[in-house]
Amino acid sequence: MFQLLIFALAATAQDDAPVFRRLDPPQGPMPAENYRLSQWHPNQDLRTFPDLAVNDLRIDQGTLYVHVTNKGKARAKGPISVTARAESNGVKSGAVAVRIDGLKGGESRWVPLTGFSVKTASTAPSAPVFALGSASVVSAAANLPPPGSAFDRSGQTCSHSCPQEVDESNNNFSAAGSAIARGSPE
Repeated sequence: MFQLLIFALAATAQDDAPVFRRLDPPQGPMPAENYRLSQWHPNQDLRTFPDLAVNDLRIDQGTLYVHVTNKGKARAKGPISVTARAESNGVKSGAVAVRIDGLKGGESRWVPLTGFSVKTASTAPSAPVFALGSASVVSAAANLPPPGSAFDRSGQTCSHSCPQEVDESNNNFSAAGSAIARGSPE
């Protein structure tokens, strides 16, 4: 009789649909495990980050000299991109860019940029030369390379949220008219 009861229970269990149970997501780290969730730069404050700044622009014939300074106390690892544009009589030049090595904390460097030209639709092998000496507006910017595959506290890659520089507002500089210095840097 007992075997018949077990057989009947087994037969009814086969007719029921399988029960799927949803498991809760795994528990996050406990307070004792926070050592793995350190900050992006542990035990460092803003004085230990680089701070690129473009301080001055000078035009000497066909060369634009851009004065780039690292105002931070930490080394700005390169390659640092320095980009400039110029405008003369309403005609804008294409962007000219160079890359320089890193700058130590407090170090500054004059970066020469040449080859300003106007973008045209001609089929000529090279674009027409832009007369930099008659430029009415010049602007330049210095930027650090984007961060690599670093992770923030949540384990996500931090391409924009991780601090790289103290103040990005001083990375650009523009001068117009008589404010543009002439001659080579001293």
